[in-house]
Amino acid sequence: MWKIYGDSTNSIAIISTVKQLRDCISNYEILRDKFELDQVYYIDYEKDDFEILSIKNRNYSRFFHKHKIYKYEQEVRGVIELSEEKIHDVGIEARSNGLCVSINIQDMINQIIVSPESPTWFFKLIKSLVNSRYKHAINVTLSEVDKEPLFGSSGDA
Repeated sequence: MWKIYGDSTNSIAIISTVKQLRDCISNYEILRDKFELDQVYYIDYEKDDFEILSIKNRNYSRFFHKHKIYKYEQEVRGVIELSEEKIHDVGIEARSNGLCVSINIQDMINQIIVSPESPTWFFKLIKSLVNSRYKHAINVTLSEVDKEPLFGSSGDA
């Protein structure tokens, strides 16, 4: 995943949950009935149909599926259906690639994982920015994906 989505050695992964995202968005009362959040369903387009999707609002089903070859992504998507006027009325900033919604970052993020190929200075920078400069009590760790397993290859058998 680091090589696919990281694009460089200086990458981070943010760990959160669907519930945390839903709760952060629900702080905007106007969004409660206009916001759909669900996992992406990975389907076989040759065999499956959209009826297997458990989306509450069927109008949104087209946003919540992908080909089954992408199942490893375990993606979550959110859709907000509001007119541009309503968006500005509640202080949400509309951008060309989506909406900018203010949230409490500590309510949203459980952990930040830094790429295992990142240099030490990058890891220290991210940790310092999160914990010292912005004073967030969020755990920042280095990925252990490249760490040798306990049963290792020490050659002892």
